[in-house]
Amino acid sequence: LTATAGQTVCVKAGTYNETLTPANSGTTGNLITFKAYPGDECQGAFAQPKVVGSCKVVIDGQNSRSIGVDLSRPNRFVRIQGFAITNHTSDAIFFQDYYTRGVEGVEILNNFIYANRGEGINARNAINSLYENNEIYNNGLTAISIGGEHDSLGVVIRGNNIHYNEKDGIRGEGKNMLIENNRIYDQFHTTAHQDALDIEQLIDSAIRFNVIYDFTQLIFLAPNADQIIENVQIYGNVLYTDRYYTVGGPSGPGGEAPGIFMGVPHSGSYIRNVSIHSNTFGW
Repeated sequence: LTATAGQTVCVKAGTYNETLTPANSGTTGNLITFKAYPGDECQGAFAQPKVVGSCKVVIDGQNSRSIGVDLSRPNRFVRIQGFAITNHTSDAIFFQDYYTRGVEGVEILNNFIYANRGEGINARNAINSLYENNEIYNNGLTAISIGGEHDSLGVVIRGNNIHYNEKDGIRGEGKNMLIENNRIYDQFHTTAHQDALDIEQLIDSAIRFNVIYDFTQLIFLAPNADQIIENVQIYGNVLYTDRYYTVGGPSGPGGEAPGIFMGVPHSGSYIRNVSIHSNTFGW
């Protein structure tokens, strides 16, 4: 699609059996926006599930196409807003591979991302990007993957409703990140070791005001070899187990499911200056 900086492409109701692949990048303050036509976009309260049937613009992979939205050119300063993205054999939204950096200023807003076989949002190595108010449900791997050879930098993950995916809620590495106001829950239904937040490196960042429950582990901070977790604030979160404890989870009655777990299992890694306060823990 050949929109240029500052332009908005409004997509009317319908099912589209093609990959959304922007041809150009926007610029700072002049994003290229691809959004559902007003009235056809996903409806629902912030950080809650989308109203059933409200997402009238559907990007459908028909279980034969790999990716729903491909931002790997790379594309900079692009906004994706208001779509249902479903039935892809790999990722619903793909930024770039494990080794590549270049995607910057991308906004993923108010989408319903479900029933894809890969990641919901494969957002590796992104810079100054925003993932907000998406429902990410029943995908084959992690809901939001931020891990790669390069840290995600300056990313905000806010107000997403993440549940019943096959792997983790949010997984990977980052610097200057903000993870806030998300609802991450009900994800222990396979033999996989699902964590709500599985963080391998995190620097100068905050995890705050999230509601997290019913995972194998809730917040898991464990740096890999030569990685660090440093200068992190964790506050205002509500962390508990409910159905997980009742039914036992994949690893036996009660499973693991600590509120916040920190460990340094690899040489050359460390955890330093982590402040945990004003959270609510339940069982």
